[in-house]
Amino acid sequence: MSAISVAPASPRHLLTAVLIGLVLPAGAFGYTALSAAAAAALLAGLTVPDRSIHLRRVLLMLFHHPAGLLVGVMLAVWLPDLLFSPDPRQSAETWARVALAIGGAAFLWSILDRNDRLIRVARGSLAISALAILAATAGALLFAPEWVAAMRHSPESAWVRYRQYAGVLACVAPVLAWLGIAESGWRRAAALAALVPALAISVGGGGITFVACLGVGLAFAAFVAGLRRAALRPLLLLGAFALVAAFVAALLATSGTTREDTGALGLPLWFVDYQRQNIWAFMIERIPDAPWFGLGLNAVARIPGADHLLPAAAPMAPSHPRNWAIEIVAETGLVGFAPVLLLVLWLFARDLRAPAPGHAARAAARLAALTTFFAIASFNFSIWAPWWGLSLMFLLLIASARPEGRAAPPRMLVVVGEVSDFLARRLTLARAAETAGYAVAVVCEGATAQRRVLDGLGLPTHVWPLKRFSGNPWRRFQAIGALRRLYEREEPRLVHHVGPRPVAYGAIAARLAGVPLVLGTVDGADFPFDALPRRGGLKRRWVRPLGWAMDRPGALLLAQNPEDAQAIRDAGIVAPERVEILPGAGVDTEAFRPQPEPEGEALVATQASRMLWTKGVREVVAAARLLKERDLPVTVRLVGDIDAGNPNNVHPATLSLWNADGWVAWTGARPDMPRVWAESHIAVLASHHEGVPQSLMEAAACGRPLIAADVPGCRELVVDGETGLLVPPRNPEALADAIASLAANPEARRRMGAAARAKVEAEFAEPVIEARTLALYRGLDA
Repeated sequence: MSAISVAPASPRHLLTAVLIGLVLPAGAFGYTALSAAAAAALLAGLTVPDRSIHLRRVLLMLFHHPAGLLVGVMLAVWLPDLLFSPDPRQSAETWARVALAIGGAAFLWSILDRNDRLIRVARGSLAISALAILAATAGALLFAPEWVAAMRHSPESAWVRYRQYAGVLACVAPVLAWLGIAESGWRRAAALAALVPALAISVGGGGITFVACLGVGLAFAAFVAGLRRAALRPLLLLGAFALVAAFVAALLATSGTTREDTGALGLPLWFVDYQRQNIWAFMIERIPDAPWFGLGLNAVARIPGADHLLPAAAPMAPSHPRNWAIEIVAETGLVGFAPVLLLVLWLFARDLRAPAPGHAARAAARLAALTTFFAIASFNFSIWAPWWGLSLMFLLLIASARPEGRAAPPRMLVVVGEVSDFLARRLTLARAAETAGYAVAVVCEGATAQRRVLDGLGLPTHVWPLKRFSGNPWRRFQAIGALRRLYEREEPRLVHHVGPRPVAYGAIAARLAGVPLVLGTVDGADFPFDALPRRGGLKRRWVRPLGWAMDRPGALLLAQNPEDAQAIRDAGIVAPERVEILPGAGVDTEAFRPQPEPEGEALVATQASRMLWTKGVREVVAAARLLKERDLPVTVRLVGDIDAGNPNNVHPATLSLWNADGWVAWTGARPDMPRVWAESHIAVLASHHEGVPQSLMEAAACGRPLIAADVPGCRELVVDGETGLLVPPRNPEALADAIASLAANPEARRRMGAAARAKVEAEFAEPVIEARTLALYRGLDA
């Protein structure tokens, strides 16, 4: 298999990354330059060769990621405002602008995310362009103060724009400081050099207000970072309590009732000026007029009374409250504000928890930038101002793009349903991954004792409480969310999902979390290959997210036999080039060695499997009855446990009844499978479908002839007449005839058993499968 490119960097990708870095510095030339640079970056992104992959990822986030869900709900509940707004056109334009800014930024983020080269290009573009533009602007501030003074007293909007850009730079400053820490060489030098004029312009444009907001942001980030250090927590909490108490005391001490001392809300003028308090009081009084859906998106300046809020000497009427919370509540109501508040809380919560190793500086910078932004947005500028909205989107875009995760060593997670399944059949994957240089951990559900076994093998575990066979959509969403949070915390480079539900849920979670390399192994026995939804069918919509999640570089879906692989390709769930074959988990040919047939007159035919109807248990029991009726000296054994909760499970009472009647001997699960095959003459498997059956591989390694249903998976091991006999599926008579045939022919049993052992050694021994798995991992990560 050829290597898959994980991080494309075509000339169009590089151009997009350069333009992304230019957007924030371009704001120095005004909103037109800012929006033009943002539009150019988006248009360049829409021309990259793999744009459909990124568009699908954004769409996937809309339905499965908390931030995407909240954005979707927010935009949906704002729609009624367009109908009742005093200026529907203004409201519609604002809604479309917000939707386009969020969607465009998410699309551009998906291009940068997990692509080290593009991230470096975007950061370098931001650092060098910010240095050049901000140095020129700061030069004007320092060496042409008369120009700045003229702007301050200009009746036109130049000074307003200058203050807006100064506010943006106060938010950008923590990001520049972080780049100065995270980058190296000329990028570090440019970022640190740009930090000086950024701070100078913030001071010159916003004065003490912006400096105070930036200080709050930096202090909060430092406080959260210090809380992660246990020794500092008591002192930090005590200091925070003292500061809050001092602030409240100052407010109480300076508040009064006279107009000269306070504003309309009774707050001291040093905290909130008279104009702001007057507007806030007016808006708070109007909120009860439309408490649920608001007064109209971006239209409160047009409601009656809004043009008489300022004293007569004021040259301009107020346009907005310039407090993000009051503004959104007044204009979109409590229904519109709820998803916004949850989204803001999620943004903060993301960085409040412990970051992945090596990314604490990024989390602190993003937290400082967010705190600074919302602090400034509480006193200055409308939340709908294009300056604010676009700047926040591109700030988050650059600060949230994650590296590819090439840690030393890179992390790999193997995701399975149960610990027992991993211990029985998936250790080969872990060994191959460790040989490839990965630090391997296991994600599973299972008993604590089983997880201790993994710890003893040097494989740390993460518990994933998967609810098997649940059709509850909420539980599915919870399962996807749990994996997504785990992937974002651990930042693995490679995830290998094993089993239908880990594959279906894990592929979506990995796509949302930006895991670079994703493998999914589906077992034929558990995945309904014979009932895959056809193209255009209604059921196909339910598996479409899996196709979207896997349709990207670095993603492969692994079938265990050619027929299953072709069935997946024909169903069109994923692109044909995303489907490969890895035949089972392999068998330990040292533990399972050829043994002489057991002594005794009765021949023993054993089926080892879970006690499921789909494993052909009914057919095996029926064949055993036929053999008893023919009075042949054959004992049929069933070895395996029940699978409680599986809809195909055979009830224990039924198994006990069969034992009592003497048709078959059900022994339950046995840990000593090599001894099981040493006690057997023939291995039987009447399953309706398999990937590559582990029980037949183990029996063949012990030199036992095989009798199996002629179905996909079994045909990989059983060559009819050579390594065993194939019988029509769901046909007890044919199965009984095959057992009787081999029971009467010891020479055929020995010949077929030897051929089965040779086939396993050549194709299915653990070293062979481990080598193929290793080649697969290295090919993906080339």
